Amino acid sequence: MTIISRKQANAAGEILKELRDQQNSEEYGKQISILNTWRHQHEEPAQIFFKKLVGIINKYPNAMATYRLKRKESILKKLYRSNGNFELGAIDDIAGCRAIVNSVSEVYKVYDEILNLKEAGEIDIKKTKDYIKNPEESGYRSLHVIVKQTLNQEKN
Repeated sequence: MTIISRKQANAAGEILKELRDQQNSEEYGKQISILNTWRHQHEEPAQIFFKKLVGIINKYPNAMATYRLKRKESILKKLYRSNGNFELGAIDDIAGCRAIVNSVSEVYKVYDEILNLKEAGEIDIKKTKDYIKNPEESGYRSLHVIVKQTLNQEKN
């Protein structure tokens, strides 16, 4: 399998933005292929972290975990947003895992265990967004932890 670098992903994203109105062109198709490969490169790291997350939440009654890859259409929509500032290689939610627990206290207990994974060198944490302590105007409450999962000695 061809490995796409962040630089290659960013270049493909820029071309996709330029060719937005030429989606039937051969060049657009080539760049979509790069986007798809970049997207699929996130699947195995997500699965690895998902297994760790399941191990954590199994301690909590009625807790559940899911994971997903962002659909190609959603990635493109993000790239095409009017401000045009998104780079394909910088989109940090191409893969995502979710833990659903019974209480806010359990959210923070799960978070503490994720921090333990960081301390053990199993993951890196890029960013944390606490929408529980700082809810959005809509009332949305969640704790987002942007994680880098090690895969074959490389960060993904």
